Amino acid sequence: MAISVAGTGHQLEQRERALRKANAHRSSRSKLKGQLKSGEVTLEELLGRHPHEDPEWLTTMRIAALIIHTPGIGKTKCRKAYRRAQLSEGLTFRATPRATRQRLLTALHSTAPAAFR
Repeated sequence: MAISVAGTGHQLEQRERALRKANAHRSSRSKLKGQLKSGEVTLEELLGRHPHEDPEWLTTMRIAALIIHTPGIGKTKCRKAYRRAQLSEGLTFRATPRATRQRLLTALHSTAPAAFR
C-alpha cells in the first residue's frame, strides 16, 4: 500500500505562506537584535511601550532573547535581573504586561547600570 506524502494544492499553499511568514518574522527579529547591538534601539523603547503596540513578529519572542543582545548585559546579567525581578526567563512580549516590563527594566538597571549610560 502506497502512502501519499504530497498534500493538496491548498495545503501546500498554506505551508508556503506559513514558511514565508516565519522567515519574515526571523528576519525582523534578527534586524532588531542588530539594532539593539548597535544602539539604534534601546531596551527602554522596547520594554516601555504598551504590549498592544508590539508588531506581530515580536509578540511571540522571548524578552530574554533580546536582552542578551544588549551591549553590556549578556546571559549572566540577564538571568540575575530576572531573578531580582522574580520573573521567568520564558516570558514573551505578548505575555508580559507593561508593569511587569517596567519591573524587569528596573532590575536590569540595577544589575547592569553601565549598559544604560
